[in-house]
Amino acid sequence: MPHFPNLPLAALRKAAEQGDAEAQRHLADGFHKGEGVPQDDAQAAVWYRKAAEQGDAEAQLCYGFCCGKGMGVPRDLAQAVVWYRKAAEQGQLDAQCNLANCYAAGDGVPRDLAQAAFWFRKAGEQGDAKSRASLGILYLWGEGVPQDDAQAAQWLRKAADQDEETAQYAFGELCLLGRGVPKDEAQAVAWFRKAAALGHWGARIALAACEGDAAAQVKFGDAFFHGQGAPQDKAQGVFWWRKAAEQGHAKAQFFLASCYRLGDGIEQDEEQAFVWVGKSAAQGFDEAQFGLAMCYYLGEGVERDDAKAAEWFRKAAAQGHAEAREALILYDLEDGDT
Repeated sequence: MPHFPNLPLAALRKAAEQGDAEAQRHLADGFHKGEGVPQDDAQAAVWYRKAAEQGDAEAQLCYGFCCGKGMGVPRDLAQAVVWYRKAAEQGQLDAQCNLANCYAAGDGVPRDLAQAAFWFRKAGEQGDAKSRASLGILYLWGEGVPQDDAQAAQWLRKAADQDEETAQYAFGELCLLGRGVPKDEAQAVAWFRKAAALGHWGARIALAACEGDAAAQVKFGDAFFHGQGAPQDKAQGVFWWRKAAEQGHAKAQFFLASCYRLGDGIEQDEEQAFVWVGKSAAQGFDEAQFGLAMCYYLGEGVERDDAKAAEWFRKAAAQGHAEAREALILYDLEDGDT
């Protein structure tokens, strides 16, 4: 078998025209890259298609890419999936990755996370780091596969060891929480640091939070409490808000107070809610000032006191808090003593 890339163009074209699939693919590569022939996506697509129809997996991948991007042929995501599948079933790694991503996003095929997981696993077993990370995330969230922290940790660690930043961050979270692996804050910090060095924004926040930055602790708490970028864990959210609150962060103090008041992520405790909303209000946070006024007005965590309620409603209203202004009128406190 001749080495087609080194053949003269005329010989390569002749072999391609005689039906040699490898020659057809190399000729297509030439047209795609503009090497030895003028760059021509339409001609590249023609020759990739010919080789693909003969079962050449690389050509099937490339023709699928042409269909997906509209390069030399009309853009057709469904056709891209058809050709990615043909190549993927022959074990072509990039095609397996592309097919998995199509299923994950619903591009050219109905969204199907079970199928996405199947193909991510195939690609992951061939060593693809992003596929390993994606499969680990699916296990972490229980999407397309049963939720399984141990499996999540296994696949994320494999990807993390290959410097896949999303996996490093997610595996760091598992170490921090003790999910699927022994709890180990030092290991968590080490993985956050690796991911942060690669530019992962979430890891930078996590690292700063672990190192004591109050603003980062608030953001890290938000991520856990609201399930933003990690499975929701309200208790962890409260944990990080408390750390920031204890450093005097006004918003964190207000968030912690709200959790105590509602029993959200922590046992309900109106007295603790009053303590923390008071700390926040004293720093001038208008939402906390309004909340503290409501505590006094309703007698939540403290003796009912209309004068104190009016005082804090006024403080919040002076900062433009609309509900506080309305409360002064609604509760007939606008002329109360301060």
